[in-house]
Amino acid sequence: NSTQDPLALPTPCSTDFVTMEKRTYEASLTHSSSSDIAHCGECGKCSTDDDIELMIRTKDTLTKDATKCALRGLLFGDHSMEKCLQTIGFTSGCSVSSNL
Repeated sequence: NSTQDPLALPTPCSTDFVTMEKRTYEASLTHSSSSDIAHCGECGKCSTDDDIELMIRTKDTLTKDATKCALRGLLFGDHSMEKCLQTIGFTSGCSVSSNL
């Protein structure tokens, strides 16, 4: 079976509903009933609610759109790519090339 339980992954990023903050759970910690998995892997600059919602909402077009932004970055520089990613809807923190 290739489907993994997200709670069994080593570092899920979760939203704590008490504090409304994102936190990365260590592999040894048990998932709390007061939190919800935001995504697999450690929390980062693209773990904001807005960025995650954008990724879900644009799941059918995001790869194509982000690839266009990457090509803009190769041709015209990082600033051009960052502006393109912000046009898609990513937050400024997520669209900075050093965070990708």
